[in-house]
Amino acid sequence: MEPSSLRSVIRVALAVSLGLVASYFGFGLAPTSAQQTPPSPKIWTVPEIGALPNDAFGQQVRRGRDLITATYAHIGPQVADPA
Repeated sequence: MEPSSLRSVIRVALAVSLGLVASYFGFGLAPTSAQQTPPSPKIWTVPEIGALPNDAFGQQVRRGRDLITATYAHIGPQVADPA
């Protein structure tokens, strides 16, 4: 085999090898499904009041929510029971 053809074979083999390594490690130009952007973290939302259990914790949360959303009905001079 002549030296110039041997160089051509080596170049082709090197190009194929680099292509295989690049595709294995994900260095391709087009993103694959594994390279998609990671999913965004789940956003916390306020749970429904009706979904809370009817135990001491649930009642405490409901009472706190009522104090925040309707303070006037629980605290102040116009409340029937100021205690």
